[in-house]
Amino acid sequence: MPSPVCFAITNAAHGWRTTNSLLAVFNNAVRVTFGGV
Repeated sequence: MPSPVCFAITNAAHGWRTTNSLLAVFNNAVRVTFGGV
């Protein structure tokens, strides 16, 4: 299973803005999954 940390680091190498966008989507998905905690 790929590590989210490694995934973020890899994307950071391609572009910090891209990483921020992916993290924002991931964080939003987590909030939805856990009922907006």
